[in-house]
Amino acid sequence: MGVSRVPIRSALDKLAAEGLVVMQPRKGVMVTPISVENLTHIFNMRCYLEPIAVLEAIAKSTSTDFVALRETLDCQDHVTDDLELMLTQNRDFHFAIFSLTRNETLIGILKNLWEQSDRYRRIYFTKPKQRDRIIRDHYEVVDLISAGKKQEAADRIVLHTRESLNILLQVIFSEEASPLIVKIQSI
Repeated sequence: MGVSRVPIRSALDKLAAEGLVVMQPRKGVMVTPISVENLTHIFNMRCYLEPIAVLEAIAKSTSTDFVALRETLDCQDHVTDDLELMLTQNRDFHFAIFSLTRNETLIGILKNLWEQSDRYRRIYFTKPKQRDRIIRDHYEVVDLISAGKKQEAADRIVLHTRESLNILLQVIFSEEASPLIVKIQSI
């Protein structure tokens, strides 16, 4: 292929560090299988950490920051059937909240959790009706953050994350998701 092994090895090491692949001596690299246990652990960690991010964001932000957060969300409201755009804008919204914390350690941990759960989220976003629920949830979170309602905003982000996990589990266990899971495992 004419490509040096060093950047490929580096990329595989990064994927292994994120738990997305497993390196097996003399066998190669295998994509980590979809795991309900892993998915649940990731979302549970998000339920612990995202409320902290919401509380820190409220404490450290200005009204200008809240306007920018709403603008990030308003962009999401215009997405239709573009899966990649929906995923990107969903991520942008959550990361806009994380960035308001100005806490690089917290942002780094949440970024890692998001990277580990991206493949699960792809399955979830195959359900078009979920888009409206997600956007509605996001608007509720922004309204609570903007109003300075700390505990309500923190509770709402937990509820949003738990609802997302429950719906994702339903999709994973549905028969129509089986081909998607096989396809993702074989990438």
